[in-house]
Amino acid sequence: MTKSNKLGLIVLTLLLATIGIVYWQSRNIRDWIKLSRYTPSSDIINLVSDDTMTPYAKRLFYINHPAFLSGASFRQECPNSASTISTILGCYNPDQNGIYIFTVNNPTLKGVEQVTAAHEVLHAIWARLPNSERNRVGALLKAYYDNNLTDPVIKDEISLYQKTEPNSVLDEMNSTFGTEIANLPPELNSYYSQFFTDRSMVVKYSSGYKSVFIGYRDQIKADDLELNHIKSQIDSNQTTIKNDMDSIASQRSDLNKLLSNHQIPEYNAGVAQLNTLIVTYNDLITQTQSLIDQYNQLVVTRNSDAIIFDDLTNQLNSNLMPIKAN
Repeated sequence: MTKSNKLGLIVLTLLLATIGIVYWQSRNIRDWIKLSRYTPSSDIINLVSDDTMTPYAKRLFYINHPAFLSGASFRQECPNSASTISTILGCYNPDQNGIYIFTVNNPTLKGVEQVTAAHEVLHAIWARLPNSERNRVGALLKAYYDNNLTDPVIKDEISLYQKTEPNSVLDEMNSTFGTEIANLPPELNSYYSQFFTDRSMVVKYSSGYKSVFIGYRDQIKADDLELNHIKSQIDSNQTTIKNDMDSIASQRSDLNKLLSNHQIPEYNAGVAQLNTLIVTYNDLITQTQSLIDQYNQLVVTRNSDAIIFDDLTNQLNSNLMPIKAN
């Protein structure tokens, strides 16, 4: 083999090796390019800190160029209409093509954005799990769902995913369990520790803003029960008042007859009975008016809570934001 042929072979070998290395490292190269083109805002940096993301989770988060959006801009990027936290408040676009978080400015709802960010980055993480690891974790998630999950709200979430996204149920379990359930089996805790140094912080954010809704919801339910109870008392009293009124009118008529017939002893005894009935009647009217005042005041309080509850719900429902036609 001539010297020139040897040189050509060396060049070809180096070229093929370079191509092989580039192909082998293609994901890392694409990641590097995406990271080089992204500068996180201070709010995004704060989310990483708040969620205690590990360097790996942070890297995948930034690779997806996470951004806060609101209104039509958010719904344009996250068109899914399913009513769950991941689709109302955020979305992960497959193939590491973006994470979007719905902007929530109400301080009462602090934690919503943190939970959404953690939820979506877990989708990005799930997408990169090797098949063997995805199968292992998937089996753990399903076993927990089948045998240990008791939270009715999360059960409803998973049930909705089973109907709307049957091919992504394990993916959604991965994001939901990791952000909303404090006590998980050791193997799942160990798995999630790769992505959050203190996952309990994420769960606290979740339980924190949920408690706001639960508080208003439970208070409204309690007020409704109390209103029904007071209304029942008022109705019963008003029936008694009507009957007493009829009885008073009847007794007065009888007394007038006794008086006209000069039956004075009987008349006097009847007057005493009538006066006792009138006192009871007047007391019942006073009591009933107090119940009516109590009822009306509770209606005001209950409706005020309902308005706040609806307003908070609407602030979290990005589906309410209109999308302008193209």
